[in-house]
Amino acid sequence: MILYFYPLSGYGSGGRALASGARGRAFESRYPDQYNAWLLEETLSKNRFFTKFAKWLACSFLYKVEFKNTEVLDKYDSYIIAPSHSNVFDSIFVFPQKYEKDVSIAAKKELFNNFIFRRLAKTYNVFPVDRENIDISSIRKPLDIFKSSETAKLIVFPEGRIIKNEDEVGQVYKKGVAFIAFHAKRPIIPVFITRRPKFFSKVTVSYGEPFVLDDKEYKGKTRYDEASMFIMNKIYQLRENDQKLIGGQQWKR
Repeated sequence: MILYFYPLSGYGSGGRALASGARGRAFESRYPDQYNAWLLEETLSKNRFFTKFAKWLACSFLYKVEFKNTEVLDKYDSYIIAPSHSNVFDSIFVFPQKYEKDVSIAAKKELFNNFIFRRLAKTYNVFPVDRENIDISSIRKPLDIFKSSETAKLIVFPEGRIIKNEDEVGQVYKKGVAFIAFHAKRPIIPVFITRRPKFFSKVTVSYGEPFVLDDKEYKGKTRYDEASMFIMNKIYQLRENDQKLIGGQQWKR
């Protein structure tokens, strides 16, 4: 989930601390022409360390995360990741570290009312989305992300929130993933993450085969609902040994 944005005039609190420190003043006095580049690299280095630590803490200490079928992540350079969502750490679980490049995360705009989250979102490439009003203007940011890079990857949780209750599994979805996929023309990789794991237990992250939503198959006013249900279908097919009947029928299309 790691893509960094640091304008040369800012660098955040870490950058300001480096700039005001003895090392920063000494470097600026000796190499004024290279000072901005040095400050950027030092700030990025500190944040990379924090990111790696957070990844280790969530995936190796608090939980034991294993990944299945990771080879699908190499089939396309640019795609949408659509994971199940039952844990606050899912956005950390979802990618093996070697793939965490040029990745952005869509988060519900309500989270940005929290000052701490808003500050963290500026450090990592997290941007707000309006889950209730999906139109072309509301997805301008993800479309721009895909236009800006041929290797851009976007994580969007189709359920739109953490699903705690088992009876809500497969019943809750937002139409944002389908909307973005149709307009960005990007494949979707479904992901199932172990539901509601307990601390120090194993978490399995299972990747499904990438698929592309076909404009010819989904038409009319219900196209986004039908496509969203298809996406949810693909996600929960990955759930191991799940024979639960959802909506009165086997959970498959």
